[in-house]
Amino acid sequence: MAKHVRCYLCSDLHAANRTYRKLLNAIKMNVYQAQVVLIAGDLTGKAIVPIVAQRNGRYHAAFLDQEYIAETEAERQQIENMISDIGYYPHVTTQEEVEMLNGDAEKMSELFRQKMIQRVGDWVALAEERIGGSGVQFYMMPGNDDDEGVDEVIARSSYVKNPVGKVVQLDEWHEMISFDHANPTPWHTPREWSEEEYYERVVTAARGLKQVNRAVFMIHVPPYDSGLDTAPELDKELRPRVTMGDVLRIPVGSKGVRRALQELQPLVSVHGHVHEAPGQSKVGRTVCFNAGSEANQGILRGFVFDLGKDKLERSFRVQG
Repeated sequence: MAKHVRCYLCSDLHAANRTYRKLLNAIKMNVYQAQVVLIAGDLTGKAIVPIVAQRNGRYHAAFLDQEYIAETEAERQQIENMISDIGYYPHVTTQEEVEMLNGDAEKMSELFRQKMIQRVGDWVALAEERIGGSGVQFYMMPGNDDDEGVDEVIARSSYVKNPVGKVVQLDEWHEMISFDHANPTPWHTPREWSEEEYYERVVTAARGLKQVNRAVFMIHVPPYDSGLDTAPELDKELRPRVTMGDVLRIPVGSKGVRRALQELQPLVSVHGHVHEAPGQSKVGRTVCFNAGSEANQGILRGFVFDLGKDKLERSFRVQG
């Protein structure tokens, strides 16, 4: 019998194809020797980039303050790949459709939703193809930014699992419960709970565990003031506040999550959500991880940790 189960944690991949492929390659090549993979939320991207067909047969696209011209279908595909690798959604179109979409918020929103769901579906299929027979448990959790349509795509897979709403058995000793929401944000994202509701939901779900002191909690948002939730303070226009040339930073995690962790004291809790605050900390005896994210730059950030029967054996940050 194995002395421990090894978990690999990452989060906030935000539709970045290159980074996701790195994850699958690392698992396929057994780089981290992990038996369990945890993606702690936020699977989808934030923008559509039009690739506009020109009358001269060329294509034009503009993103990240640069303009691109494709003269052949192969060059157009290269541009699509570049856009997808940074976590945006390419859309081959005409200038007339661009103008129509810009004037019709409902149609633009539906197109964006379709793109998000399609990318997650592609990711699920790629995981099935590359590591579906590996025996590695693969848990893909949505986050607060993700449309609920992605849940349906994941649910159709016989290999990739969405752990939300279930008690997952990781091994003989360790169970996991998972939560895909955030506490309230300035952006009013699709999945948010009040602090009180978050606390109640975590406590209620924990009642289904056999031994909470051996459990893993996968919670998209980190606990408040844990060092894993430090982000720029925003003004009323949602711009970072700056004083004396320095960006002001504040804790933005969940007070409800912190309260639940303090009371329940699971063995480990894993998080994402706050990209710029990767690290490890403790709330009482509970060891908390935030994988952080630089997925749009092609960097795969993560944590590897080993769960012994009654304790966390070891942990270390990794990136690639």
